[in-house]
Amino acid sequence: MATPTINEIQTQILNTAAGADALPATAVLTENEQATLGNLTSTSKVSIFRLIIYVVAVVAWSLHKLWAILSADIDERIAVSRPFSRGWYTQTALNYQHGQELPETGIYDNTGLTIAEIAARKIVAKAAVVEGSMNGHGILRIKVAKSIDGELQPLSYEEHAGFRAYLNLMGAAGISLATSSAEADKLKVHYKIYYDPTILNNLGQRLDGTDNNPVISALRAYLIDKNARDFNGELSLQHLNDVVENVAGVTDVFLQSASSAYTGFNYDDGNPQGNVGPIVEFRQPQSGYFKLDIPNSTFQYIAR
Repeated sequence: MATPTINEIQTQILNTAAGADALPATAVLTENEQATLGNLTSTSKVSIFRLIIYVVAVVAWSLHKLWAILSADIDERIAVSRPFSRGWYTQTALNYQHGQELPETGIYDNTGLTIAEIAARKIVAKAAVVEGSMNGHGILRIKVAKSIDGELQPLSYEEHAGFRAYLNLMGAAGISLATSSAEADKLKVHYKIYYDPTILNNLGQRLDGTDNNPVISALRAYLIDKNARDFNGELSLQHLNDVVENVAGVTDVFLQSASSAYTGFNYDDGNPQGNVGPIVEFRQPQSGYFKLDIPNSTFQYIAR
């Protein structure tokens, strides 16, 4: 059920009060206070009655929001608690503590460790579980990445080796697992951008000197946010265009071409998975995340 707005709650209270034959709570008022009852129950927006209703409505709305958060948290905990489901594998990957011995119980002993020390050992920032096949039989592929200064990066060789050993110990017997932690898929774009010459120049720089590459800055920020918010999610070219269109000074945007590549492939290559080469509308990242290839991307600016 959707959380009602503060205005909806206020309206419900006002309607209930208006339809009531009497207000029992006013029975405790003295005769002098009863004489001012009309002012007390006035529906004027600046009356005491309306101010009280507003306070009550805000409290009720806050409770609705808290219950919604609790419900979502319970649903998420249930989803990841079922052993060997996708949600369970994802949460298990995020729980990996690098360099720490894993007891037979599968639960780390963090006795004596501070919250900061535990967080530092949990190096996996993002994880995604996808079904695949290898040598004719099904596997579960777990893509993971760590975060450095807010940007996703692949695990080092030692980190990946420790994570792989951990996951093999935690996983179900008889289930083939393949872990991967690779460099971001590179994204190359070619844009023709019309701009307002009172805000930008022909190099796409802001005239006030606050940003020499506002379009590139916006695209990079969008990809960083998307990678963190929707790891292994599809990239939409329409969403990229929306980002560029929202840059101050940009009047019209035309994406000439877009393509992606990852380790072992070039921008002009193609593969059966369809996750490399020219992008038509959407693209699923092989690594789980994208990074803008600034040196190989082009941005043509035309005054309008």
